[in-house]
Amino acid sequence: MLIAKKRKTMTASEKKKAMAERLFINDGESTQKIAEFMGVTERTIQRWVKEGDWQKRRELLLSAPHKIKEYLDKMILDSMKEDSDSGALAKKADAINKMVSAREKMGDKITANTVVSVFKEFNHFLIEIDNQFAAQLTKYEMQFVQHKAELEV
Repeated sequence: MLIAKKRKTMTASEKKKAMAERLFINDGESTQKIAEFMGVTERTIQRWVKEGDWQKRRELLLSAPHKIKEYLDKMILDSMKEDSDSGALAKKADAINKMVSAREKMGDKITANTVVSVFKEFNHFLIEIDNQFAAQLTKYEMQFVQHKAELEV
C-alpha cells in the first residue's frame, strides 16, 4: 500500500526551481532563456539541470508518442501554410502525404510514460490546492500506472 506523505508548502526558491524544471523538461526551453525569465543566472539553471538529471528526463518526455504526434502535426500544418499558391503546395504534396501517413501509423495508444508525465504535472498542481486529497489520489494513480505498464509488456 502506498503511504502518502504530507508535503510542506513550497518556498519561493523551490517554486522557481519547479517552474524552471517544467520549462526545461516539458517546454524544451534553453537554460539561457529560462535564466532570463526566472531572474537567476544561467549557471544556476545548468546546476539544477545536472543535479536533477533534467536532460535525460527531457529526452524521455520528448520521445513520448504524444510529443512526437504534436511535432508531426505542427510540421504538417507549417508545410501547408508556407506557400499558399497551389503549384508550390502540389510540389509538397508527397512530403505532406508521408508526414500524414507517419502520424496515422502512430495511432492513439497512450503509454505508461505518458500517463506518469501527466499524473506528475497534475499532482504538483493538486498538492497546492488540497494536499490530503492529492495523497489519496496518488494511490489510485500508481495502481493505474502499474496496470498500463503490465499491458505494455
